[in-house]
Amino acid sequence: MIVKINPKNKYTRLCNDDISNISNNALIVYTRFMQLHPDINPTDKFMTEKCNMSINTYKVAKKELVNEELLYVQRTGGRGANIIYYIGSAVVDKILVKKGRKSFRKV
Repeated sequence: MIVKINPKNKYTRLCNDDISNISNNALIVYTRFMQLHPDINPTDKFMTEKCNMSINTYKVAKKELVNEELLYVQRTGGRGANIIYYIGSAVVDKILVKKGRKSFRKV
């Protein structure tokens, strides 16, 4: 089972700072994640079809979102465990602060 968590509505928009360093493919993947209903199971196969990309292109774009701290993926166990996707710079920042990193957001 995969669970997708979006931040509150005020955080769903991308800021110019968020998109200045990401590729068009990463922007497409981000947008598709944001458009999905929370009950949808966003497997790699499902997302490649939704984004109209090959599996390799999708994985590179998803990794880019993780590196740019716009997506945080948490596995809650071993094989077959829940995978939680945290989407948006605000919610990723909140998770990273809980893990002991300094906030990158301006208050």
